[in-house]
Amino acid sequence: MDIDLTGGGPNPKIKEKIVLQRCVSHYRNLYSTAALEAAGYTVINSLSSSWHSSDKMLCTLALKKAGVPTPETHVAFTEEGVARALKALGFPAVLKPVVGSWGRLSALLKDEDFAKAIVEDREYMHPSYQVYYLQ
Repeated sequence: MDIDLTGGGPNPKIKEKIVLQRCVSHYRNLYSTAALEAAGYTVINSLSSSWHSSDKMLCTLALKKAGVPTPETHVAFTEEGVARALKALGFPAVLKPVVGSWGRLSALLKDEDFAKAIVEDREYMHPSYQVYYLQ
C-alpha cells in the first residue's frame, strides 16, 4: 500500500471510504492510520485509539479516566524515580517498556539490586526504554 500524502484526497480507485486497520506492526499501524485519515478515510480503529492502546502509560491513563480498575502502576523517568516507585510498590514488581508486546523486555524485579542493574542497562538503550513503567 502507498498513500499520497500531498495529493488531493482519497485514492479514486478505492471506492470504500471506511477502513478497518489490521496491521499488527506498531509503527506501520500508527503511520498508515494517520495517512489514511489524512487522505479522507474513516478508520474504524482510529489513530487516537491505536495510539492510546499501543502505549501502556497512555492506556493506563485512559482506563483510569474512564473509571476502569487497573493494577497499581507507577511511571518514573530517572533512576531515583524508579527507586521511589519501587519503595511504594514493594517487591516483587514488574518493569515494562511503555511500547511493546508479548512481554518483550519486561523484567521481574525481585529485589533492589536486580532492579538497579536492569535500570542501569536501560539507561544505555533507546530513550523510550528510559520511561519506566512499573507495576
